[in-house]
Amino acid sequence: MKSVFLLISLLLSSLTFGHGAVYSTNDDDDFGREIIFPNIEGGVTIVSDLHTHSVFSDGHVWPNIRVEEAVRDGLDVIAITEHLEYQPHIEDIPHPDRNKSYYEAKEAAKNEDIIVINGSEITRQF
Repeated sequence: MKSVFLLISLLLSSLTFGHGAVYSTNDDDDFGREIIFPNIEGGVTIVSDLHTHSVFSDGHVWPNIRVEEAVRDGLDVIAITEHLEYQPHIEDIPHPDRNKSYYEAKEAAKNEDIIVINGSEITRQF
């Protein structure tokens, strides 16, 4: 069930055209998984995670760790999409620059073969 949920989550949050694989190279990995994306003739695969958070909103790791995870899992693209309104760690990690997590992720990715996109999540309560 966990692998089905993971597969659905990846497919919903990724742009997938052509072929590719996402897998962990860590032998101690709890998941022990490899996800193969289907081949589509004439296409190019872009494996991505377009919804991530770091400690700059409600995530639990720094942006450089998100980049390391994405590289380890074979992603081509990662988007750093912090909440604009919801910041539970603001007292511990004050940051008036709402792009700080993107800049840190971009710096961490400068020597890696991965694209980092700056995004945001807007949550409005009515």
